[in-house]
Amino acid sequence: MPKQHVKYLWDLHPDMAACLGVGLQRVARRLEDRLQPDGLTLFQSNRSAGWQTVFHAHFHLVPRSESDELVPSWTKRDGDYED
Repeated sequence: MPKQHVKYLWDLHPDMAACLGVGLQRVARRLEDRLQPDGLTLFQSNRSAGWQTVFHAHFHLVPRSESDELVPSWTKRDGDYED
């Protein structure tokens, strides 16, 4: 994992981004092995408009199940209105 502090994905040196990709895959494989989820969501946020609340580059690996109630933020839900 990187020791250099960067706020955003854009600030990562390409070599560090490549190493992070390898590390993310290792963690994902470990989650698959240990938890056997139905799926996995990986996300990373940049700046306030991108939902970043902790201002250093970091990633979230979220094990998923078919029955969980998480939906993508861009999914229309009951109660949403149309213009």
